[in-house]
Amino acid sequence: MYCFDTVELALQAEVYKTVDLKVKMLMKKENKQPIVKPEKTTYTCDTLVSDHTNCIKLVLWEDKIDEVHSGKSYHFTNLTI
Repeated sequence: MYCFDTVELALQAEVYKTVDLKVKMLMKKENKQPIVKPEKTTYTCDTLVSDHTNCIKLVLWEDKIDEVHSGKSYHFTNLTI
């Protein structure tokens, strides 16, 4: 069983700390942003998530982009600040 952090605690956490969040997806940009590397191109997507304490930007990578939808709630584990 996971002990989820709040968005407020995540906003105060040190850079590169790992957190688990239970949040609602408020907004997901429709356009994927390409990250061009010499060996291949990967994609990211900016989202805005919130809980009862605050809201925060969450960047999704690759296959996770199509797995989430605006208006739905999710449990995210091992997110890096």
